[in-house]
Amino acid sequence: MNIEFLKNKIAIFAYCPPQIPCEKNGISSPNKITDEQYKYMADAGVNVVLGHSEQIGSKDEEFVFKALELSKKYEMGYLVRDRISMEYVSLGLHDYKDFRKLTEQEKCDLDKRYAESLKRYKDFPAFLGVSFIDEPGSASFEGIKRAKKVFYDVCGDDKLFYVNLFPYYITAKQYEFGTNQTDEEPKTAGYEINEKRNINRYECYLSKFLETVKPQMFSYDAYPFCTLGNAHTAIHEVLYEMQQLGAKLTREQSIPYWLYMQCGGLWEGMMNVRVPTFAEMQLQVNLALMYGAKGIGIFPYCAPNDWLGDNNFVAALIDISGKKTAMYDSFSYAAKQIKAVENKLSTAKLKAIMKNGKYENMLPTKEELAKIKWSECIYQGELPQYGNMEVASYGELILIESSSEVLVGCFETENANAFYLVNNSAVTSTNVRLCFDAVYSFECTYCGRSEKKKQNYLEFNALSAGEGVLISLGVKKE
Repeated sequence: MNIEFLKNKIAIFAYCPPQIPCEKNGISSPNKITDEQYKYMADAGVNVVLGHSEQIGSKDEEFVFKALELSKKYEMGYLVRDRISMEYVSLGLHDYKDFRKLTEQEKCDLDKRYAESLKRYKDFPAFLGVSFIDEPGSASFEGIKRAKKVFYDVCGDDKLFYVNLFPYYITAKQYEFGTNQTDEEPKTAGYEINEKRNINRYECYLSKFLETVKPQMFSYDAYPFCTLGNAHTAIHEVLYEMQQLGAKLTREQSIPYWLYMQCGGLWEGMMNVRVPTFAEMQLQVNLALMYGAKGIGIFPYCAPNDWLGDNNFVAALIDISGKKTAMYDSFSYAAKQIKAVENKLSTAKLKAIMKNGKYENMLPTKEELAKIKWSECIYQGELPQYGNMEVASYGELILIESSSEVLVGCFETENANAFYLVNNSAVTSTNVRLCFDAVYSFECTYCGRSEKKKQNYLEFNALSAGEGVLISLGVKKE
């Protein structure tokens, strides 16, 4: 399987897919790399699986080959996780030598071992590539670059060398060294916390990654549903700002972006990270489609073995015992819309964003918000300025009227313009009227279903919280 597999598709990828058997903190988790669990993934819309607890080079590597076979059966691409990747990103704190201090001969020996490891699994039919590393610091970029060359030499450039990057609300040490990688102090100018916005610090990190690694895509995770003070419905503006960055990268450098959906909360002691509601799940997915994302990830798909015994963690699509949760149904519903629109949006180009209406999300008053620490991070109805593509009208769409805030992504497709409408609230429905400059034939796709209309306006009454609609234009009426 090669990356042509994803042509005309939106990648729906699972991080923390079905897990290997595990016992930790007095709790047992059964083997979930089974036919039943892989069918659950396929039924939820997943088409790309990121290897996780099953790893080449571990005592449990047999499960990698089982996962490859099950992925083949359910027509999913599989990204292998290989422990040798840690040698390329190591900064010397854990079990491996510091890659930066290896001699050239030691690096060549590592390259040979990696090539031999790749040969063990590269010819499996479901092999799409590797999930090389999650959230590296920039001090590891040279090692990633070297491993990427070995990967392409062995596997060919039609496979995927996948690296996922940090969100933007992190420390200078994380930007430079990743997580717990070294006792060194960061040296890179641009990572320090000062008067600059997080997005400007992130741009420094991302530019180093693009310049050094030259990736096939930009992938990141950032989780926006966090409760601050008494703002129980607060949404972190990272949901918008980093997608504006992704859209900018796609527009200016033709690099597609992938992002993760928050499918749980209360993890790793962070009690302010809440479990998304059904509407919040729809909002995440529909905003990703509206901003032109080419990959939508699920985190966590399966309750990870790493969190066995964490009594606070809630959700994931599959719980620790292997049963579906309510989050499974929430995402499956959203996936119907992804599948219904992917043929058009996978090749469409985002050109602009339109916005209309007052933001309604049950937030405290501005005076009350001002008293909450970090309330400046809460989205309050104005799109962040970095990468903002907001316009008053675009092409045939000349006016929007709505009872609460909506966003419209304006796309150029091979045949005609298309528009993606999103109710930008996770708590209330809205009434929307879109006015066009003439009578057109429209195909409107929402809730995974399509209907056709011919007129010079479109109305959507009681459009549900977080819901999205793809509006494709047909031939203009003479």
